[in-house]
Amino acid sequence: MADGGEGTLAALLTALGGSTGGASVSDPLGRAVRAGFGLLEDGATAVVEVAEASGLGRVAEGERDAEAASSRGTGELIVAAVEGGAQVVLVAAGGSATTDGGLARSRPSTTPAGSTGRGWSCCATCARPSKPRRLSSRPRRAPMRRR
Repeated sequence: MADGGEGTLAALLTALGGSTGGASVSDPLGRAVRAGFGLLEDGATAVVEVAEASGLGRVAEGERDAEAASSRGTGELIVAAVEGGAQVVLVAAGGSATTDGGLARSRPSTTPAGSTGRGWSCCATCARPSKPRRLSSRPRRAPMRRR
């Protein structure tokens, strides 16, 4: 079980099968680090954890500065996943050390080899779950009809 942060990649690979890949990317403070991503069994879907490249675990407590930190390394990891064959990249967004809202992630410094850069987009969807029905012990009334 994972909440979208650290552990999501491992949980999905365990449940769905697949392999791991990795790349040298920037940590939240711009230092080079090695980070991993997963390619699900179909080979066309990658899973990238923000925490792998841009997570709190990459920054010592005394170095933490959320305003100075960047999600650029996550963008670099997304590029690496696409270069590894992914056509779809799922991003698990928990555990970030940044407050840039993924802005740097959506603008990696490179595009995959042979890519024109077309077809790249960054989107987020938030949906409110449907309202649960209120349980009542009172019988339901039939709707009134107009005459």
